Amino acid sequence: MIEDSFKILYIHPEELKNRYYFLSGILRISNYLNSRKHELASNIEEEYLDLRFEKLPPFSHKLIQRYRKKLKNLLLETYKRFKFNLIAISCYSSFYYLNSVEIAMVVKNFINPDCLVVVGGPHASIIPEDFNPDNIPPYFYEFYPKQIIPFNYVIREEAEIGFYNLIYDLLKNYSTKLAFPINQFKIITSDILLDLNEVPVIDLSLYEKYQKIINKLGFINIDFCRGCMFRCSFCVNSTDFMRCYKNVRFKDVDLCFEEIKAINETEWLSIKEIHIMDPIFFPNRKYKNQFYIKLRQFRETNKDISYNFRVFDRIDLCSEFDQQNYKELDIIPEIGLESISKKTLYNMNKLNSTNIDKILNYLMKVRKLIEFSNKLQLEISFNYIFSFPGSTKTDYEEFNNFFFNNTQNGQSLMEKYNINITWTFYAGLPRTLIYSECEDQYGSKIYYKEWWKLSNDNQRELCKLIKPSLNLTFGETIDLAEKYFKKMFFNQLKRGNRFYSKRYFSFYKKHLKQLRKEDLNIMNIQKQSIRIN
Repeated sequence: MIEDSFKILYIHPEELKNRYYFLSGILRISNYLNSRKHELASNIEEEYLDLRFEKLPPFSHKLIQRYRKKLKNLLLETYKRFKFNLIAISCYSSFYYLNSVEIAMVVKNFINPDCLVVVGGPHASIIPEDFNPDNIPPYFYEFYPKQIIPFNYVIREEAEIGFYNLIYDLLKNYSTKLAFPINQFKIITSDILLDLNEVPVIDLSLYEKYQKIINKLGFINIDFCRGCMFRCSFCVNSTDFMRCYKNVRFKDVDLCFEEIKAINETEWLSIKEIHIMDPIFFPNRKYKNQFYIKLRQFRETNKDISYNFRVFDRIDLCSEFDQQNYKELDIIPEIGLESISKKTLYNMNKLNSTNIDKILNYLMKVRKLIEFSNKLQLEISFNYIFSFPGSTKTDYEEFNNFFFNNTQNGQSLMEKYNINITWTFYAGLPRTLIYSECEDQYGSKIYYKEWWKLSNDNQRELCKLIKPSLNLTFGETIDLAEKYFKKMFFNQLKRGNRFYSKRYFSFYKKHLKQLRKEDLNIMNIQKQSIRIN
């Protein structure tokens, strides 16, 4: 029932072992809706609730009853002062799936059964059927009654247009005398914004209630481009589940700086960095060069601005000209190196090419990029993926040869240069090409195919429990990763590279220890199964 206005509560869920950031997605949806609110049949009011910052107990299956009680109290208190008609949940990744279900269940069962529940985000776009009442993990129904439909709408793809159309139709078709369709489950595929210049200039007002937290974190995230021209096999862009990822679009550079200006003029905001979260920072050379020119002008006319920009780039797109601009303009690049192995780069489809000469040129460019960035004293961080499906011990020998044995004047790359590498283990992101094909193609084994549905507090480890190939176990991969991590760490420590802090070392050691524990659990389960059979 609509009273004075239609009230929308946007909710960012928790995950098991939270990561803290504020994304622009919910802001974009809200900003777009407000830019067209004059077309709606009723007034709207909006609020934002980020469960990661609401002093709830940790979202843990060991403490789930306590968590549910506290979540219920928080949502009841919110409802008393803001009687929301609809909640919109951002299931940004598969790690948020279980908490998204908890939110919907609590709202429908304890807060307001007439409230509409909408969910969107990448997981909702890739596996929308996960939110169908018939596909929700059965252990939820040990606590919640099954007759209630927790989710009414799943919005796939970018949600600005789809969410606006949903609100428009709800307000047009249902008067104050009619109830909303609370007993239906429907999947909506949203149209995508083909022209990013139609996106309203960002307004951060929805996040102001968390200003102390944002300022303490010291950064915000923003997007200027959408889509990616590459088809890396570990990315959701490798298959056809997300049309918006394949459609590359750019915002006019002048409008990008309208947004930077709006951020700069937000009085309550005090940050050190702006993270530009585009998959690749302006892959179009024309736009990229324009951005450098505009940023130089912007810094010259705003001398008091001291924050950096952090961007994602690629080995094959990052030129010496880019590196010079990054250094001069306080832009910090993060680059997906991913692998040094020629075979693994091929398996990753890292270059959209199987041509061996292109792969060899790629490796040559890695070396040149390291050399030139050190000459400029430009700090680049490289991402590297261990345990990628199809990898063997030979891949790690190539890593060793490239970084430790490939010498110049008696020094290896690791001895001669600062090289900042963030190591990750391959995570089985659902419905990517490599996730779908690795078992048949390489003899890999994904131990937990639907890890995001498991009532286990170690999802971040479980999603990585993958036997890479017939010739390499996961346990052997951990041993190799630890061997080369230590070798890299102590080489860089000798150079005085501040990137490799004691905190980073202890974090990685703890992560390896947890992975070993989970791998041992798998081995024990397999042994028990063999005995039974």
